[in-house]
Amino acid sequence: MDPKYRMCDGRTRDGVTWQRIMRGNTQFIITVNHEGVRGTRVGDDFLRQFKASAEENQRNIQAIFDSWEAHGRYIRLPGGPPVPNAFDIIMDFCLPVLQRLAPSTSVQGLTLQDFVAAPTYLLNVVRANTGDDLTVKGVDQCSFAPTHSISPITLDSLPVLHTTQHVKASSVVIAPVDDEKKFRGPHGRVLLADGVHKRFKARLDARELEASFLRELRILDRIKQDGLDKRFRLCRLNSIVTTDDGSCIVGMLLDLMPGGTDLMDKQNWRPDMFAKWEEQVRTIVRELHANDIIWGSVNAGNVIIDAEQDAWVIGFGGITHAEFVDEDIMGTVDGDMQGLDRLFGRYLPTKAGLEERETTTGADV
Repeated sequence: MDPKYRMCDGRTRDGVTWQRIMRGNTQFIITVNHEGVRGTRVGDDFLRQFKASAEENQRNIQAIFDSWEAHGRYIRLPGGPPVPNAFDIIMDFCLPVLQRLAPSTSVQGLTLQDFVAAPTYLLNVVRANTGDDLTVKGVDQCSFAPTHSISPITLDSLPVLHTTQHVKASSVVIAPVDDEKKFRGPHGRVLLADGVHKRFKARLDARELEASFLRELRILDRIKQDGLDKRFRLCRLNSIVTTDDGSCIVGMLLDLMPGGTDLMDKQNWRPDMFAKWEEQVRTIVRELHANDIIWGSVNAGNVIIDAEQDAWVIGFGGITHAEFVDEDIMGTVDGDMQGLDRLFGRYLPTKAGLEERETTTGADV
């Protein structure tokens, strides 16, 4: 398969397989009805490979169960060569059509608007009218839709905001990509018209994520309004990104933070730094609570350690994990306290090979 095509997702159900493919910012949703292609040369090749892939997946699943039963953990066993993806056969067949409809594979210089209103083709691979060949239907029907799970919402869905400006999606350019094979979407570093880099955080397409996005936007706006982002190491809201017609919000822009990694990174499992980072994070959370702001997203991925070995608090979407906070107190002051106790008293010591520390849930910070 052409390496500049990115296979994003897909599934098979009731004898129908579909895959979403990206080429540049053009997306193709390709559907194959198994019975509809049976008896054709390409279709039969696809079905044989599909069966082999399904059998290989089943063997892998069984190997995991067997390993857990025998050893209490998964031990990867040596196996044969990987089974090729069955959909590669369909991709090879469709390749000339896709190259004609989307001549460019590059994302360099594209704007957020190019991903919010991306050319979209719904293609069906079907039996041709004559012979045992296949053909592609839908090539003359192009619509425009968001890609990479971006899901704009109307501006009237927004909470009341106090300090945030709006910028149009077409004025925000994707930052230069070093290796386009690794491009996973417009989320992340972007470039404004004045040459300043920001981080783009999109509103994604799930109901629970809509609530999370709006919560984070509201809290970051409040943090900015109260000036907390100037006094503490907190992510800073820059602006809201809207569709070019101004009717919908696409996402938000955040100021870039000093380079660093989160506490899930093993390079940060340093016992000599735990006390410093804990004190820094607790100081920030204490100030948030004093301003009636609940962090609500306590987990190791939401504490960033910068190049100066200082801790930052990010992530205000309210999505947390039972590993850190019990479900019945999530989104409360006690939940934040329990999360901090477990993060610094259990998670990090365990990762560093230390004994867990005695903690008291809800202790004063």
